[in-house]
Amino acid sequence: MKTGSMGFLLWPFAGITKTFSRIKVQFSEQVPKIGLNLNSLNRDLKHNPKDTVKKINLIGYAGLETSHTFDGISPDDYGKILKKSGLDVISMHVELPVDKVSRESVLKRVKIFKCNTIVWHGLPESGLYRSEEGIGQLANRYNEANSFARSNGLRFGIHNHWWEFEKLSNGRLPFDILLEKLDEDIFFELDVYWIAVTGLNPVQVIRQLGSRAKILQVKDGPAEWSARLDEPIPYPVYAVGTGKMDYPAIFEAAKGNVEWIIVEIEACETDMIQALYESYRYLAVNNYGNGLK
Repeated sequence: MKTGSMGFLLWPFAGITKTFSRIKVQFSEQVPKIGLNLNSLNRDLKHNPKDTVKKINLIGYAGLETSHTFDGISPDDYGKILKKSGLDVISMHVELPVDKVSRESVLKRVKIFKCNTIVWHGLPESGLYRSEEGIGQLANRYNEANSFARSNGLRFGIHNHWWEFEKLSNGRLPFDILLEKLDEDIFFELDVYWIAVTGLNPVQVIRQLGSRAKILQVKDGPAEWSARLDEPIPYPVYAVGTGKMDYPAIFEAAKGNVEWIIVEIEACETDMIQALYESYRYLAVNNYGNGLK
């Protein structure tokens, strides 16, 4: 029988419920939980919701994070699909809630998914990130969004890409300027891969944030700058543990602060479900995170 690059059985698509059982690991109360961002699976959820939900559940992910768009599925229908998984939605990528439309959308999703943690997805890149004055304007918007979240009993966080870690002409990092101006209760969902592709060490950023780094978003790959990053797809990313990311050091730095490790593989050159399975297995077997018990 074929095996994957890490030496374990490839995903058994045929007869899945009979031939596959969840990975058995010893759980630790001192490590984060393992979650899955659904960005890469929206199309599968739309066209084959039953089988897709079954595969997610059988892999062992402990919770789900919704993407900011659902590939034509209404929020209500998306909620019904996820309810059948039996898994909780632990965070939601949303539009920045600074106007009436975006705020109504956020509150609707809070009700549908029964989730009080919202994350600004950060897309597309804003030209305001190219100057300190512009970054100050963005910080004001983020603080405004956080004020709305607080007033509605929600937690507000920011998800990064690579542009927050590209130096300005004066040598400063946009990310450092943001930290100086943001409300202290705004948390970060750190996509550590996008930090690495800029040449910075994610470990340093994790230590810098401390308890504000509540969620780590993970993927793997060459971890170096490439012009392909500016294209929608394909990102040069792989299953977690199969690229050049130093995840042992990253998870060691995150101990005691990170609540969730969320796998997000936007696009890959292999089968997506297989990549998500390999990612989960790497995290669970190495005791970096807990899945379903």
